[in-house]
Amino acid sequence: MNREDRRAISREYFSRERLAEHHFRSFNNFLDRGMQRVVDEKESIETDIGDKEGQEPVRVDLGNVRIVTPRVREADGSEELLYPQEARLRNITYSAPVFMEMSIVRGGEEEEEHVVDQAETKVGRMPVMVGSNKCNIADFSREELIEIGEDPADPGGYFIVNGSERVLMTSEDLAPNKILAEYDTKYGDEIPRR
Repeated sequence: MNREDRRAISREYFSRERLAEHHFRSFNNFLDRGMQRVVDEKESIETDIGDKEGQEPVRVDLGNVRIVTPRVREADGSEELLYPQEARLRNITYSAPVFMEMSIVRGGEEEEEHVVDQAETKVGRMPVMVGSNKCNIADFSREELIEIGEDPADPGGYFIVNGSERVLMTSEDLAPNKILAEYDTKYGDEIPRR
């Protein structure tokens, strides 16, 4: 292998698409499937509202969860799109609101269950990875990135928390030469255990 071949390989390895690709895939998979799986495992939240004698029990059934793109609430109460450079300059977290469908269900022990209320509610905020599918600059061209003050050569794959860039480091550990898998009956697929 000559010098030009080594340069071509290193350029390809450290290209913008390749450098943080595993971070994007992991985070996007969590947003697309992982968050909903966590909610589906819990299914409902039992309350102690109906514990008093003569009252019907009450529970909250959890539904679909979704996350929108990063936004910031301004002093006048309006919400605007938030870009990574603005989050850095204002020392705020590049995060997006998380919404969940919830139903309040009353009854069940002696009386028939009925839905009292059903709504989609904001349950919190979640940091968004720069360059992921939910990032506001994910599909911007080089010129558009420069126009809003972003570095077009930035590979992404990190979070901005209180204005500081934070990255999750992956680590590799030695494992015995055994493949461990468990079968998840709820989803009908095998999940490798690590």
